[in-house]
Amino acid sequence: MNVSPEGYYWNGIWPYGDGHFSWPVSGGRISQAFNRQRHRAIDIAVPFGSPVTAADNGTVVLAGWNTQGYGYRVVIDHNNDYLTLYAHLSNYYVKPGDVVEKGQIIGAIGSTGNSTGPHLHFELRDFGRLKDPLQFVTRP
Repeated sequence: MNVSPEGYYWNGIWPYGDGHFSWPVSGGRISQAFNRQRHRAIDIAVPFGSPVTAADNGTVVLAGWNTQGYGYRVVIDHNNDYLTLYAHLSNYYVKPGDVVEKGQIIGAIGSTGNSTGPHLHFELRDFGRLKDPLQFVTRP
């Protein structure tokens, strides 16, 4: 880790998110809305293989296969009480411990796990509580 007068950086990247989340894919449409009882995320339908980007700066805490239905997934801790989860990926390009910046490609759209077609399952948690990502994300 590099230490500078401005704080701690990892390979030149500030590991703390600013809480202003970007849309994690290019385009797409919401195929499933957030519903606290039934669907605790948003699903964004995007063509298979499309890039998935980090919604904010942070540190990857999980990356790989999940046996609970997510398929290939990446979880990022934004070090400001927020976590984001990106699931049903066809591939992922990060590993636990990697520091990522907003807009960095972290994976590709897929249909792994319990999925009926290519899409991104996108969760956002605040202090561990699931939140509707649409209330936090800036859409293009």
